[in-house]
Amino acid sequence: MEPEWFASLQEEVRWLGMMLGTVRDQDVLLDRLYTEADVLPPVERKIFERLLTTFETHRSQARMQLLDTLRSDRYLNLLRRLEQATQAPALREAPESSLIHLAAQEFKQLIKAGKRGNDEPSDQELHQLRIHTKRTRYVAELALETMGKPAIRFVRQTKRNQDLLGDHQDAVFTEERLRQLLQTTRGVKTAFAIGQIIERLRARRRRTRAMLPREWAKLKKRGREVFAL
Repeated sequence: MEPEWFASLQEEVRWLGMMLGTVRDQDVLLDRLYTEADVLPPVERKIFERLLTTFETHRSQARMQLLDTLRSDRYLNLLRRLEQATQAPALREAPESSLIHLAAQEFKQLIKAGKRGNDEPSDQELHQLRIHTKRTRYVAELALETMGKPAIRFVRQTKRNQDLLGDHQDAVFTEERLRQLLQTTRGVKTAFAIGQIIERLRARRRRTRAMLPREWAKLKKRGREVFAL
């Protein structure tokens, strides 16, 4: 693709993704918290669910902002540009060739990102690995028709890894929000209920981390079958 054309379009898509992501984060947060609250004893669950009204308000505000975005001239202009891009993309070479090359490059970057982590990667390192995995998956999906069956297995594994890393990041995000809430909350029972949820989230993260080494090895194997690296 022509660099200038791609860069300007990418900036607008990133803007829209940020608006959508904010609402998505609030939806995931509330879904996770209501699910975790179900395991609390009745008294603690009732106390905890009252606290969730704060997050309900945040979600409503985020949705209102998203609706304003979807009615804006900037969004409508982006839709027109995307439609034009599908009809006459600004390509500099054969799309099949460039997609395969791009998929291989993304996989190389993913491998490098995995090597930068240690035996106990930080939450931020796993978050960055999820981003690289997502990018690799999306590019590989675009090139599926020209890469054959091994690529199908590779894409499935990238999705598996992306889901695992996404679950981990959702647990991290949820705990951060709960800790912020804990700082402004009074009452021993309320703090105890929040603490129980935080411990469940940490247990979920530990389980996810225990699964990652095996899934990461599978992903590298599937990728090397496709890209012969």
